[in-house]
Amino acid sequence: MSSSPPLANPGPFVDTIASLSRESISIDETVGGIKRQAEGLVNNYYNHFQIVSDLKTDLGPFINRWDEVLLRSRDAASAIAGWYRRFDQVFLSLVSDIQTEQDCEDVVTEFRSFLTEGYPSNRFDLDSISGLKDEFKKIEALLPEESYSVIQVLQSATGPNWKDVVKKLQEELVPVQDGCQQIGRAFIAYASNL
Repeated sequence: MSSSPPLANPGPFVDTIASLSRESISIDETVGGIKRQAEGLVNNYYNHFQIVSDLKTDLGPFINRWDEVLLRSRDAASAIAGWYRRFDQVFLSLVSDIQTEQDCEDVVTEFRSFLTEGYPSNRFDLDSISGLKDEFKKIEALLPEESYSVIQVLQSATGPNWKDVVKKLQEELVPVQDGCQQIGRAFIAYASNL
């Protein structure tokens, strides 16, 4: 892990999540305003212009779909935050606890197990907001990328200098853990701001 991993510099990812949150809130506020305007038109002009009632009728299904999609994106963000928290508190912490070469092998096994998990966002239908879905997936992909790096380093930790390799990895993972925490908090903020 000689080069700085993306998780050690979480700023761009945190900014992306914050931007997606602002965009979602802006759309939601606009949709709410359109709904109120449509209701106002119907209330004020229906007696002479009955066609305005179509606004409410036609807008209703869109608003329902928007609300459902927004809730799914919130739930996906919450699930991703939990995944990041677990990666930090469980998997990266395992590296900190390595004392023996057998521990190295056991940690590699645990990281391989982590790699078999699907992305949390896969549990949510986000196809109608594919731009957000793609951004979530890019950020989710950082954890498997980091896992592969950890596995590679731990597998190289053999022979008389294995402890030095592990110690260097442990030091390099400190900013990665901080990055995981920042990204996790950004996803929590996304979920709670909606």
